[in-house]
This record gives sequence, C-alpha cells and structure tokens, in this order.
Amino acid sequence: MTTGVVLFSHGSLLCGSEQALWQHAARLKERNICEIIEPGFLNYNKPSFASGVARAVEQGATTIVVAPYFLAPGKFVSHDLQLAIADEQSRHSQVNFIVAQPLGYDERLATAVLQSAVKASSQAYWRLDLETAPAYCRYEQVCPLYESAQCPRGAVPSGKVCPDPPAISSQGKEALLLMIHGSPRSNANEAALRIAELLRVQAIFSFVEVGFMECNEPDIPTAIHTCVQSGANTITAVPYFLHTGTHVADDLPTILEAGAAEYPQTLFRMGRFLGFSPALTEILRDRITHALPVATCS
Repeated sequence: MTTGVVLFSHGSLLCGSEQALWQHAARLKERNICEIIEPGFLNYNKPSFASGVARAVEQGATTIVVAPYFLAPGKFVSHDLQLAIADEQSRHSQVNFIVAQPLGYDERLATAVLQSAVKASSQAYWRLDLETAPAYCRYEQVCPLYESAQCPRGAVPSGKVCPDPPAISSQGKEALLLMIHGSPRSNANEAALRIAELLRVQAIFSFVEVGFMECNEPDIPTAIHTCVQSGANTITAVPYFLHTGTHVADDLPTILEAGAAEYPQTLFRMGRFLGFSPALTEILRDRITHALPVATCS
C-alpha cells in the first residue's frame, strides 16, 4: 500500500493566497510525513482538489489521506469535501480515501497567535499581502486586483514569499485582539473562543478580546472599544485566518485604521494571519498521523 496526502483547502481570491499551503506541504515533506503530499483547492487557487488527487495517484498512491486545512468542521468539510471525494472515488475506484480531522482546537494555535503578535507591525505594513500579490499574478477575474493599476496582467510569478514586516514595540497595557471571520454555525467559533480563553489564562497580555467580521458579536469595532475602555494603551490585532485574501489584506486593515483614527491615543499593531506558522504544520502532521494509526506513508 502506498499512501499519499492531499491537503484540502477552500482557496482564496487574492493572487498568492495559496503560498501558505504550499509551504506546509514542503515542511511536511521535510519531516518525512509522506513522500506524496499535494495541495488541492476547492475554489479559486490551483491545483484543484481533483488535480491534487490525480497527482497523488500518478505517483502511485493507493490510499489518500485528505487533510482538511480548516479551522472548524463547517460546511466545506462536512458537505463540500464529501461531494468532492465522491467525485474522485468515481474516477479512481482503486483508491481508498481517508479523511483526517480539521485543525479544530489545538493549544498550538495559541502558539501561532503569539508568533503573530510578537512580529506585529505598524500601519504602514498592514497591506503588505495586497502589495505583494502581483508577484503571484494568475491574471484571473476573481482576483480583487484584476485589471487594476496594481495588476501586472499575467506576469510570471516570482515565487518569493511575502516577507515579514518589521515589528513595532508595544507600550503600556497591551490588549490582544483576535479578529475572526465568524460563522452562523455556533460550533464553528468554539475552538477560536477556547484559544482566546487559553491566552487569557496565560496572562501574557493585559486583556484578550475577540471581534468578528461577520455573523457574530461582538464585531471588531466593538471589541476595539472594549479594549480601549479597559485601559489598553496598545492593541495588537491578529487575523485568525489561514489564508490571505481580501479580508486579511484590505478589510481588516481598513477596520483597524478606523479604530486608530477614533482612538489616536492608542497604539495599534497588526500581525500576520496564522497561515505561515510552523505550529500549523505540526498540527497538520498530527491530524494526518492520527488518520492512519497503523499505516505508514511511502
């Protein structure tokens, strides 16, 4: 039996948003998890899930562990992935598909948040992902930069990873703000809220607040207000997202800029989204390993 892995992700509109998943695939190969490890995206990015499966099969995989690169077992994992696997099973009847657990709750996600917070930067760097997206141009209409002044119109991707911006030191009482997308499914937010509580217990920050972009309360502006009212001199915001995209690269900076304008006496810092954190690679490794407790990848 030859086992391969397909890292399953939703995908994102912004060019270059797939880089984090490719980096996780490279790290997993370095850790000898499997020789066959392929990304596969549901939407927008390439390769598609079908292409990722096909690549694994071409390399001899007869069992494929599908590792969902998602923070919660929502619709994309519980419904869309099952449909995608059914399609691939019809194409590759000889292949045994095993679905690993998504990232879910794991204390190492708190480590990823702290890694982001330590490197949080000033407002000048909050749109770095948007500024570097043209380096990965795929010239497709779905990208928010398509045909804009920033679009290089199909230039060959440079392959470089977006650099970490220079960190800016906090001052006084510091609040950590987790910026979460939000979901109408109550259980989809549970893991993130547990991570926030874990960070509160660690007492590294004077305050830890959660703000949602959509679907849930409090929204991010309200969470910012709570931080200020609590006495925070610095607000360090961390996007609780796995990929860059319009939300991370533009929407969240816009919300923080409004907060900085409303509370000029408060220092605002923002870290990178969680996607590039090595802690996530380790969680993926465990999810894959637990999916095949007695088998080995080769």
